[in-house]
Amino acid sequence: MTRTNIRTAWDLIKRAGNEVNEIAVIPDLNNLPLHIFGRIFSSIELAEFLDPISQGVNNCWIKSRPAKNDPTGREWYPVTDVPEPRRTPQINISRGLKDFWEAERMDPNHVSRQSVGEQELMYLLVVHGKNGPLLPKLVVKWDLKGAAQALMEAVQDGYSFVFSGATLIYRWNLWTQAFNTCKPSLMRVESLEKLRDFQVRGSVPFKKRHQNCLPILC
Repeated sequence: MTRTNIRTAWDLIKRAGNEVNEIAVIPDLNNLPLHIFGRIFSSIELAEFLDPISQGVNNCWIKSRPAKNDPTGREWYPVTDVPEPRRTPQINISRGLKDFWEAERMDPNHVSRQSVGEQELMYLLVVHGKNGPLLPKLVVKWDLKGAAQALMEAVQDGYSFVFSGATLIYRWNLWTQAFNTCKPSLMRVESLEKLRDFQVRGSVPFKKRHQNCLPILC
């Protein structure tokens, strides 16, 4: 896979809104299954989601249900009969995503310095219908430009953007880049709560700059 043109993706996202509505209003995390990114996936689960992706299906709806053999008590499965949002949402774009893109634009090689194969890195977006069903749409792209385009398409289709990040699948775990005192470091995401605590313990400028925003998952 060729490296994404970071500047192109950055220019794409800058045209999606203005400085006012680009500050995301994060909904109650209890109402959205964001913790899907916060636990280790089994090889079976990864295979279920990676199979349609490998076939070229980049957009996938997911839903949770009680699990029989899952210690978390829930399992995730793809669904196709998803209702459309009842109202066109206000455009909300995460400042965290823009910060991540800015960091990668300045230093596009920070991933490779972790000895991570680029083909193992994927960009995740979650969009949902504001004032509509609390059933998010998981959009998976393998390149940054594709992620930017997917975000703009989702907004044009009437969805609000609520989460983003570049996540690494490695040794059947989910890993993410987390910023602590403005320095990226590779860490395993064991829980979203742990990652949020990790972010809060960052520098004072970091806390002020991202107050009331979802932690950067990048």
